[in-house]
Amino acid sequence: MKTILCLDSCIFGRDEHSDKCKWKANKDIRIQQYIIGYTNFFQYIDFFNTNNIDIVIIDNTCDSIDDFPDEIKNLIPSNVRVITKIKNDYGIVSASAGVIEHWLLGIHIWETYNYFIHLEIRMIVKDLYFFKEFLKYPMSIFAWQTRNKINNSIEDNELGVFYNKDPNFKINRYGRDNRNWRDKSNYNDFHGGLFSCSVPEFKHLIEHISLDDMNTYIPGLGVRPLEKILMCFAYDYLPQFKMIDRVYVQRFTGYSTMGLEDYA
Repeated sequence: MKTILCLDSCIFGRDEHSDKCKWKANKDIRIQQYIIGYTNFFQYIDFFNTNNIDIVIIDNTCDSIDDFPDEIKNLIPSNVRVITKIKNDYGIVSASAGVIEHWLLGIHIWETYNYFIHLEIRMIVKDLYFFKEFLKYPMSIFAWQTRNKINNSIEDNELGVFYNKDPNFKINRYGRDNRNWRDKSNYNDFHGGLFSCSVPEFKHLIEHISLDDMNTYIPGLGVRPLEKILMCFAYDYLPQFKMIDRVYVQRFTGYSTMGLEDYA
């Protein structure tokens, strides 16, 4: 079995090479966030090497690794692959579509593996719980991104292993089509910053998704988030998948602050 961990990186913002970049004023803070994220991650490099998990960095805001800040570049071990290309056509509109642009840039590498793990590197991994769960029994694993707003908890029957179109997975309750997902008082959606997926099924998702559709803005609803897409994909297509309570990561609260919050 071969597993690859993709570090999703977008160091210089949606369009740092253009005057149109909405985050340009916060460039230094954003870069510092990435330096912290990379530094945090590579403290665990021995764990990934020991468990034969290969690593690839994909950044679509740099021409080459030479463009990386020295604080990041000097951390990257020689056995970690790095893919760079300034290609952020869809990410300018939707961060979710931008993530898929990353995956497409690396498809020639990860399609040769059995399992794909995605990690947004601008986060702090507080514990290796997710990776240890994956290694116990490799499979497609997701976590709930947000606790139920009413009781701030995940019900026991929302955890465990589910099968294709499993009647025990309450897809209608979670709302498969509503795009205004953040406004629902009892919504739950998949966490998009860290998950694993079997490669044949993951490749099917990538090859059949429409980035133009993802970036279609509907007044009052916005664009379709990656979290919702992953949830529907798992329910509709995966032979089986596992839901866990959390992945033990923190994210920065924005691009203008160094504050952290528990994310999932």
